[in-house]
Amino acid sequence: MKEFDYNIGAKNDSETFDQAMSCKDSNLWYNAMKDEMNSMQRNKVWNLVELPNWAKAIGCKWVFKTKRDSLGNIER
Repeated sequence: MKEFDYNIGAKNDSETFDQAMSCKDSNLWYNAMKDEMNSMQRNKVWNLVELPNWAKAIGCKWVFKTKRDSLGNIER
């Protein structure tokens, strides 16, 4: 299975970083990513450390999902 196999019907949401950065709302996606990174840093979600030679880094991905209220209006 691939990441996009889990799309639950969202319309016009980017599926990749490249799509998010090349769409007309790229500045909004960029600001949302900055806010998320700042929040994680403030809440000390992770510590930046040097990776030992024997260790393998844990991967991650961004999920681009427009937040809507019960009426379908964009909240964030």
